Amino acid sequence: MRQEKQDETLKVPRRVRGTLVAKGGDSYEFIPQGEGMPTQTDVRKAGDAKLYKTTSEKKPRLVAHLSVPSDAVDPVAALRKQLEEVTTGMQTKVEWKPTGRLLLKDDAVQVNLDPKKQEVFVGLHIDLSTTNDCTTRLLNLMQRVSQCFAINQTYLVRRSL
Repeated sequence: MRQEKQDETLKVPRRVRGTLVAKGGDSYEFIPQGEGMPTQTDVRKAGDAKLYKTTSEKKPRLVAHLSVPSDAVDPVAALRKQLEEVTTGMQTKVEWKPTGRLLLKDDAVQVNLDPKKQEVFVGLHIDLSTTNDCTTRLLNLMQRVSQCFAINQTYLVRRSL
């Protein structure tokens, strides 16, 4: 019975994490780590990834902790996949708006030329509720894009130089 009591006693010296506040004179206050308010809320986990909000009063943050093995074949893709997993339901749908000169725009085709980036944006829209043959519709829309390129050929060639 005496041996059991000795096993329960704490070993000295030992380290305890926390904060020691000196009150002045010989007065000290020790606050052990792990007590008090949590610093992370709304924790989401997916595999090794973790997403949480900090509880700071001045600057609360949204923090993502991602990790992949150092010998991963494509670490960037693995990190993106983890970020997508922990942020499911948070993504907002943002439509990309092409910039530059508008060469053609109607209900199904849009062609923009951005001379600064030296890029041409082509957007095609096929409504499946009104079209039975997607291949034929796609070919018709591509023909309209080709006509737009032919009409604006001198402008396109001048901008690509």
